[in-house]
Amino acid sequence: MPLKIYIKILLRAAAMAVVLIAAVACIGLIESERVNISRLHIVGFDREYRIVQISDLHYKGDKAYLKRVIGMVNRLSPDIVCLTGDITEDSRYLPQALRIIEHIQCPVYGVPGNHEYWGGSDLETVQSSLKRTGGDLLINRAVSIKGGLCLLGLDDMLAGHPELPRMEGASCSAGILMVHCPGYVDTLPDGLKFGLTLSGHTHGGQVRLPFIGAMALPDGSGVYQRGLYRTGHGPLYVNSGLGTWFASFRFLCRPEIALITLSVG
Repeated sequence: MPLKIYIKILLRAAAMAVVLIAAVACIGLIESERVNISRLHIVGFDREYRIVQISDLHYKGDKAYLKRVIGMVNRLSPDIVCLTGDITEDSRYLPQALRIIEHIQCPVYGVPGNHEYWGGSDLETVQSSLKRTGGDLLINRAVSIKGGLCLLGLDDMLAGHPELPRMEGASCSAGILMVHCPGYVDTLPDGLKFGLTLSGHTHGGQVRLPFIGAMALPDGSGVYQRGLYRTGHGPLYVNSGLGTWFASFRFLCRPEIALITLSVG
C-alpha cells in the first residue's frame, strides 16, 4: 500500500480519536451536573419514613447548582435529610455552602467526611448550621428522631476516630447508621446489624466504563462502589455524591440524590 494511503489512514484515525475524546469530555462535563434521583424501598422498620440522602457536595462556589439541588430535595418532601460528609474540600467555601443547605425544609443530620478534616472545616460551625434546620452533626452519637427512629452517626474512618457509642439499652437494629466511608462496615463487630447504613465517599468512581465499573476508588471504599449492597450488618447504600473531586468531570456516573422509603415489613 502506498505511503500516502498509510498517512491518510493514520490522519483519519487520529482525527477520530480527537473527536471521540472531545465527545467524552463534553459528556463528562455535562453529566457532572445532571442530577439523578435514585429511589429505593427498605423494609423492617416500625413505621414509614421518607428520607433523602445527599453526599459529597465538594462545594466550590457554584451557587446555582447547589440551589438547584436543594430545590430538588425540598420537592421530594422528606421527613429528614441525611448528609454523609464532604460538604466542601476548602473551608473558604463552607459558610456559603451552609447558608444554602439551611434552605432545606426539614431537619438535616450529618456526619463528617475526610475532607471536612483535610480542608480545615470548623465542625462546630457545621453543627450550628445543621441545628438551625432542626437536625444535628452526629459524631459517634445516636439520637432518636421522628417517632423513635434511631439514627447513629460516626466519625470518618480516614481522618477522624469512629467509635460506636453505648446506646443506653436502645437498639439500632431497626435504625440507620450514617458513616462517610462504606468500607467501615467491614470493621463492625460480628452480630451488629442496622436497618440501613448510609455512606458516600466513593463518588461511584466518578468515571465508569461499561462492563468494568469504576476506574478507581479512594481509600476507605472497600469493595463498595455505588448503590445497594447486602452485608452481614444489614443493607448498605453507597451514594454517588453530588460534587466532584480532583476534576469537575463524571462519565457514566451521574450525581445523585437518593430518596429512601422505609416501611414496616
